[in-house]
Amino acid sequence: MGWNFPLFVPVLDDQGDPVLIATTRGTVASPDFSAIEDEGDRRAAQDGWLDHAARVLAEPGELALIYKVFFRYCSDSPLPEMPNLIGSHYGLSDTHQTVYESLERRWVGRLIGDCDDLAEFFQALAIRQGNLAHVMQLPAHAAAGWLEEDGDGYQFIVLQTGPVLRFADATRLGAVEKAYRHFDDDSAGGFTAAAVPLLLRFADEETRTPFVLSARIYWDRDYAEEMIRVQEYWRLHTYSAGVAAMEQMIEHDRDAGNLKELASLYERVGRYDAADAMRREELAAAGDDVQAALSTRLDLAQLHIRSRDKAKAMEALAAMEERFRDMREKSPAQYKRVASFRYGWAALLVRLGEPERAWNLLRLDVEEAGGSLSDQMLRTLVDIYDRMSIQRDSQTDAPAASARGVRLRFSLRGALEQAFGKGYFKEDDSYNKLLTRYFWLGRYGVAVAGRAAGLESLWLDGPYPTGARPHAEREADLDEADWEWFRVMPRLYLAFGLEMLDKADHPELFDPEAARRCLELVPRAMEKAAALGTNLMGRDAVIKSGLVLSFLNNDLDAFTAIMTEVSAKNYSSLYDDAAMTFGMYCGFVPIAEFGGWLDAFHRAFPGRQHYFKAAYRAMDKGHLDHADLLADRTAAFFPDDDLFQNEARALKEATARLRGDGEGGWRNDWTDRERRKDDAPAPADPVADEVLETAARIAIE
Repeated sequence: MGWNFPLFVPVLDDQGDPVLIATTRGTVASPDFSAIEDEGDRRAAQDGWLDHAARVLAEPGELALIYKVFFRYCSDSPLPEMPNLIGSHYGLSDTHQTVYESLERRWVGRLIGDCDDLAEFFQALAIRQGNLAHVMQLPAHAAAGWLEEDGDGYQFIVLQTGPVLRFADATRLGAVEKAYRHFDDDSAGGFTAAAVPLLLRFADEETRTPFVLSARIYWDRDYAEEMIRVQEYWRLHTYSAGVAAMEQMIEHDRDAGNLKELASLYERVGRYDAADAMRREELAAAGDDVQAALSTRLDLAQLHIRSRDKAKAMEALAAMEERFRDMREKSPAQYKRVASFRYGWAALLVRLGEPERAWNLLRLDVEEAGGSLSDQMLRTLVDIYDRMSIQRDSQTDAPAASARGVRLRFSLRGALEQAFGKGYFKEDDSYNKLLTRYFWLGRYGVAVAGRAAGLESLWLDGPYPTGARPHAEREADLDEADWEWFRVMPRLYLAFGLEMLDKADHPELFDPEAARRCLELVPRAMEKAAALGTNLMGRDAVIKSGLVLSFLNNDLDAFTAIMTEVSAKNYSSLYDDAAMTFGMYCGFVPIAEFGGWLDAFHRAFPGRQHYFKAAYRAMDKGHLDHADLLADRTAAFFPDDDLFQNEARALKEATARLRGDGEGGWRNDWTDRERRKDDAPAPADPVADEVLETAARIAIE
């Protein structure tokens, strides 16, 4: 009888902490570099340990031992500026540790980290083994993944904070798709080969940035390197450099992913006609691939919403609706599989002032779901109902409130009441999840009351929650206890305030005074939330509301003070949001005074990636003069950066196009909110309509 060796042996000390992992290939010691004081020596030792671990733990199952033996799962610190704190069920942030930061963060004999930290750790080791590994962006999760040949087919390997997973298929794309679908089949209904979700890191930022790229990045190393270089242009918002790179690439490689990438870049620089042509070529290339075709139609609609061309946006959405209805009749399984595309379709219809049309189709999904709605569906339905209510309140003539509209609103409210009833809140909800649930319930509550009346209730100074509530036992009807919780939601005040300042996308809601009131109450909500035991969730909302108010009040001193706080925290997501806020709301500052704000911006922002981010956001919102000045001053701030000099010229060419001086200028039909004639309701029984309308009005109003 021969010897049988175990696959591995963990060696522990007398405290139960790991000392090493022994395998048939050798041993790997528990990584502890705390005794090495010199930073260079410590980094060299860490690299040596990673190289050795990659050699000894050669198989995916062996690599997974690192998490099983050497790591302890731990949530990120609730305060990003203090990364060594331990996060919990009641408060955490989202910091993605580099592999070296993970090697430094030890607690009670083990390394600590969460899923995104482990994904990067596994990616670093897999790359050292020669694998083309990437960090996968998954629903509420991150993992490391790569392809391996397996006889006549392929395996996609996933390493994560969980078991090792292998997905086999005869084709490379099939294996990749199986892996992504495994984690959430509903969300992965939007999976297309040309747009695979990834998390990429540049310049050791605290968090990885989500991107979508062709699945080829998992098997074509040269292609992966080139496309990641293009994503660096996206990160710096130097889109013209990305355009040049992709135009050169598609001369010899018209892969669908390349067409998608170039179309997106054309759209960012205001070349809408060129983007439209590229999207239509992408659509033709989709052929019989239903998901690719739906994805491209959705992109076309978004493109023409950006270009202010409602007719073309509606054309793309109408084609999607026709495809959905045909699919529902002929292929119900496929119809269910592409649900995420319907939610995106409905969200764009809402933006275009067509919520009834969106609900007409989605109510079929709700009926099929039997009242058990996914979070994504529920949020889409809340937005539809909110828009219906706004349209109802804006109607001055009684005939406009048609029986059909009342019936649709009544049926949607019934579905939402059922969804928000018992079972919406879960016993095991984290505090973050609890607040997110109240945010969406709060948006629904304001819509039920009507925007004006709902905001008045939200603005009241109490009553507030005084302690614990059995949230999971909440019944369907809205009550005062719900409103008490709405009033301690900083994010709720912020969302309504920003919406009422977005003249580009929500002109009918534009109300700076009501917006100011919402934004001024964000700190109060934060203070009241602190009385419940935590004030972590509202910190970023307080900072953002203060930034927006500084623009609304043209208060440069307030802006400077808040940016001093952002700089002290030195956290990339705060910088990122502050730069986008600067671009989106800078139009409230007179152009003659804007130079002083640009100087303050330059003093506060250390990273180059924030400058054109702000400039292009200003362009998106129609602040074209401010965008031009931002471009000029950015070029002056970085005189030796040729990339930035070229981008400044490109951005000013884009604003000229948007003024109507060239290809792709803004259309003039954006404010046309009239219903399409072919969407008029069919004649109905007037007696039945009257009965239904009376009942619905009593129930709703």
